[in-house]
Parts: sequence; structure tokens; C-alpha cells
Amino acid sequence: METGFSKFFKSSVRDAEIILRAGQRIISEINILVENSQGSSQFPKSNPQFLNAEIKKKIARHENIKSMSFTRNGKIRFSTLDPVCAAQILSFEKISNVSVKTNILWERITSRFLIYEIPLDISLNEIAKELQETNNFEIIEMRRFIKTGSQQQFSPVL
Repeated sequence: METGFSKFFKSSVRDAEIILRAGQRIISEINILVENSQGSSQFPKSNPQFLNAEIKKKIARHENIKSMSFTRNGKIRFSTLDPVCAAQILSFEKISNVSVKTNILWERITSRFLIYEIPLDISLNEIAKELQETNNFEIIEMRRFIKTGSQQQFSPVL
């Protein structure tokens, strides 16, 4: 449990589960980046047919992948409309004997907003729980902004 002055809250729900929940609502597209887990090195560009065959082996719903392309900085970008396919892509650990990590591009899936004058003695866990119970949405992460050098009783929350 957090104290009132905590500045950051992140949901304990895994990304794959959040995508599956979001899939129950209308989603235009889910974009996922797959990159080499050794941050500085790029993903090796190999034969696209070989890569496509390997992806088909790992993903049962591979026909739902709308597009797959290399980015300029050596990552592979997957686009799909199917949340189950996206969850399977998120479970990748290795592609072509290269350890990988995955990230979701949250565009068109999430919204950001600012709430003013939240008392500092209320933890971000409590705020997240109340917002989720009274509204029909999931809170993935929340940040508290506190002006330095001030003894405020309220702070804006994003």
C-alpha cells in the first residue's frame, strides 16, 4: 500500500490482460514493437519469408496480423485488430534465436487526463480504485505532480 506522498502508481495487471480487456471494447488497431532485449543492438534483418514462417509457428492466430514491418531503429512493428493475437505477440521471448522484449504502443487505446486538487493524504491506490469503481475504465498508470518547495494540501494527478 502506498503512502499519501507517493508520486507514481502502476497497475499490477499485465499488459496482455489489459489488451484482452480493451479488446472487449472497440479498438481500431493494436500496435506492438518487438526489439532486441540487448538495448543497444538492433534486431537482425533476416529473410522476410523465414521470419514470417517462424511467426506463424509461434502465433496460432497469425492470419489476424494486419502488418509486420521493420522500423528505422531495428525493431519489428506488428499491427493487429485481434486482442488475442496481440497477447500472443506480447508473450514472445525469442525470435530467430534472439532474445526479445515487447512494448505496446498505447495510441488509440488509452486516454490521458489531468485531475486537479487531489488531497495529498489520499494515496494513488485509493484514487485509482475509486475512479475505476465509479467509471467504466482501467487505470494503467497514474502520476502525482507536486510543486517543489511548497507545502500544498492538493496536487494535480495525471
